Amino acid sequence: MGGGLLSGLYNNIQLYDHASIQVCVVDHSAPKLEECQYGDTKDTFTVSGVLMTCSEWMKTGANCYTESNRLLCCETCRKFHTPDNIGCEYGDPYTSVKISGVVTSCEAYIQDNPSGCTRQSLYNICCGSCFKLG
Repeated sequence: MGGGLLSGLYNNIQLYDHASIQVCVVDHSAPKLEECQYGDTKDTFTVSGVLMTCSEWMKTGANCYTESNRLLCCETCRKFHTPDNIGCEYGDPYTSVKISGVVTSCEAYIQDNPSGCTRQSLYNICCGSCFKLG
């Protein structure tokens, strides 16, 4: 190992390699890495007994509200991200909802009942679909 400086391995972290001793220190002048620099995890994981990749699992942005999921599947979550929709940045937070005793998706319900978005309780669970209405 040389006596060089490897910069930007992690946000605000520099790795110093000197005399075969490596020390990690915080360096606020280190360049920040781009969030999601390496994309989705290349690993598969089991969801309901089925092996899946991020793109197979994340058919909607509902799973992106959990930070660990967002870190694993950052590239896929970016596709759902709508920063203008504060509090609902990844669309509808639930993949299915029970409304008036019927299980459906927010998108399907709102398409047939757009006036439902005027009810705050429904807007809270179908915020992504309501946001798309404008």
